[in-house]
Amino acid sequence: MSSWVLEQRWPGRSRFAVRCWFPAVLAVRLDPPPDDDPAAIAAWETACVREVRRGRPEAFNPLVAYYAPRIRAYLHRMVRHRQEAEDLTQETFLKAYRSLGRFDAGRSFRRWLYTIATNTGLNALRSRQRRGVAVDLELDALPERGPVAPSAEKERLEAALAGLAPRARQLVTLHYHEGFTLAEAGAVLGIGEGAAKVALCRARRQLREMMLQEADDGL
Repeated sequence: MSSWVLEQRWPGRSRFAVRCWFPAVLAVRLDPPPDDDPAAIAAWETACVREVRRGRPEAFNPLVAYYAPRIRAYLHRMVRHRQEAEDLTQETFLKAYRSLGRFDAGRSFRRWLYTIATNTGLNALRSRQRRGVAVDLELDALPERGPVAPSAEKERLEAALAGLAPRARQLVTLHYHEGFTLAEAGAVLGIGEGAAKVALCRARRQLREMMLQEADDGL
């Protein structure tokens, strides 16, 4: 047996670390499958969680490596501050790891993890609001999924997103950037699919109005 410290590092000071004991040669491979195979990814997540519950805490590390960039980008869009997003990403994974014993294996791990990240980010925003802390938007480093819009259009969209209420912004992000269905995004935010559809329509209308207003102001 060997003593290992497992770490997932991000730029800056934050890191996720779990100290554990495990055999130097692992009996089960836990490499993630291709991103375009949701069923295989769900099965892989289940296998990782199962191995952690069997006493192999290092099996959580592949989940961290796979999801950390996605969760960090998601939280960055929420809190609009790079270092805080990194800190909240670490907090999200620590909470998930500590809660694995209560995780229902019949649920989607991805949706469960994003729920933890969402609640962690919203708590940070509420705490910031109480403190009255100002935040720079840092639009230049936000990762995109899908075709990249022209720089000016991207910045206008990100600025408009920042003007939405936190939950509306997260609904847009979950659905359009993270690929969640409306039912899944609603579940992450604690609302039904019908309510999510109404909220998304309202958010899209608000975004369109803000972008049109900004375009008019720039004339």
